[in-house]
Amino acid sequence: MYKEDRSRVGEGGGYVDTSIVAKVHMSLAKILQEQAMPKAWGEAERHIQEALRLFRRCVGDRHPLTANAVGSLGQVMVLQDRLEEAGPFFREALELEGMKDAFHLETVFGLLSGVKHLHTTQGVHQETKVPSLPRLHAAYRPYVPVIEKAVDRARACMEPGREGDVGAMFKVSAECLLLAGCSGKAGPILQDAIHIFTNKVHNYDTAGLIRSCQMMAAYAHEQ
Repeated sequence: MYKEDRSRVGEGGGYVDTSIVAKVHMSLAKILQEQAMPKAWGEAERHIQEALRLFRRCVGDRHPLTANAVGSLGQVMVLQDRLEEAGPFFREALELEGMKDAFHLETVFGLLSGVKHLHTTQGVHQETKVPSLPRLHAAYRPYVPVIEKAVDRARACMEPGREGDVGAMFKVSAECLLLAGCSGKAGPILQDAIHIFTNKVHNYDTAGLIRSCQMMAAYAHEQ
């Protein structure tokens, strides 16, 4: 439930709705994030943190506005190469998105795409530059429950015109599960993605997506 809350702003000491102030912070942060300057990203982070503080206070921890701010905070930390700090915010954002009444497929796909790249550099041995599977698995395993929930919610989005989006969601989810060492969970999701790209999507060429899913499915089967 929305809880009316107001903040004093400006030299005149007037009051405005706190949620409006938070949305202004988010808008400013978006503008700053688009600038290829670390200083701007740091300023964007400060705006998002303030927006998140206000959203938590005025609409609660589980509101869609809060979920969006949490995810944005993780993304701006990634821009600044603060990957370990970003991880918990991505997980929280995915958990919140999974609980929303209206599941927003594109938002969750974006978060999962971020998660897929989040820890890959952390899993690489600094001297040999060879990925360490145990380190990768340990880094990605905490995301498994929220990924599974997101996949379940995505299945309900299978409707005419959205099959390709669901297939892409399944593919990135399976990639994250493979990075977590959960081949048994990834395999069936990849088969679903292959089925969608082969039989349900006709408005663009899916041959590359199918080949990628088939290679990952073969790998998952061998594990």
